[in-house]
Amino acid sequence: MGQRANLAIGNSSGYELYYSHWCANTLPRDLFWSSGHAVDFISQQRSVGVDDGWLDTIWAEGGAVIDPQNKTLLLYGGEDLLYDVPLRRLFLKMLSTAWGSWDIRWAFEGIVDIAEYLAVPREHVIADSDDTNDATVVLTPPQERDWLRCIGTVQSDDDLAIYPLDGLLTDYLLSGPQIIAASKSAPSHSTFNVSEWTADFPSGGFHIDVNQQQLDFWMAEDCPNGLADIAAAWSDWKVNWHKDHFESQVELTDSALTVTQRPQSDLLSDLLEMLDQDSKPVDVLELAQRLSDHEDGGKVEVNPYAIRDDRISVDPEQRKAILARCVAALNDG
Repeated sequence: MGQRANLAIGNSSGYELYYSHWCANTLPRDLFWSSGHAVDFISQQRSVGVDDGWLDTIWAEGGAVIDPQNKTLLLYGGEDLLYDVPLRRLFLKMLSTAWGSWDIRWAFEGIVDIAEYLAVPREHVIADSDDTNDATVVLTPPQERDWLRCIGTVQSDDDLAIYPLDGLLTDYLLSGPQIIAASKSAPSHSTFNVSEWTADFPSGGFHIDVNQQQLDFWMAEDCPNGLADIAAAWSDWKVNWHKDHFESQVELTDSALTVTQRPQSDLLSDLLEMLDQDSKPVDVLELAQRLSDHEDGGKVEVNPYAIRDDRISVDPEQRKAILARCVAALNDG
């Protein structure tokens, strides 16, 4: 249990590395308020060694690098931002205002991007895996429309087929070209508007051009080493990862696929609610007590790192002033 994150602060001799057990989901609002506040927050976390303190691609759920010398912030995480592209884009605009002249970047490969920014080889944080994706892929639609998670599109000759899906995007893509055979027997649409199925924004999509032997995909969540793994499953194909640029799939389908974004006012309302509150993780001690109560009085041991939660509060008035400035900048833009 946890929301684990690696955090780093760059300096003239390299970087300092930290670990937090709980901040991956709250990281966007933990760092939002200014570069100085963010440095103070990270410095409060548990310092770990640069050789053995790194999380890998299995355990890392968020992360950030603050580089004061180059005025660069690289981050990923957030329970909502990780999966909602329009909400994240709005957050990054506001974050850029809050941080002034800093270069704000999103880590699309998650902990791999965080490590590589600090000149740590990606192999150091990529977990070993013996998993192989040999399951038979199917492109059946969700049982309920609200369960839609990603969109598949397949262009063959002059025909375009669109598939609303509820599985993990990477599971489909790692199945390789066998997905083309599966598409021939699955129900499809010639045009498709996501908003007619769900109010939630999809978290990914892929476009297969059989004629050109080309695969294009986009993802909202981090995809560590994803391009290399997926390209290996599609040998002899051209594979393009568009990161979170969902517009690429719309363009490739000549707008037969419609992905409608919520109005900015709705996104802003959600974002302000997320930011204008104090971060609080799971109450581990209370949870341990409940577990103990349900285990016939048995003792429950809690990892001390799970109990530790080093937050820095922001004065409510200062918080409101920063948010007001960011909103004004959006309106001016």
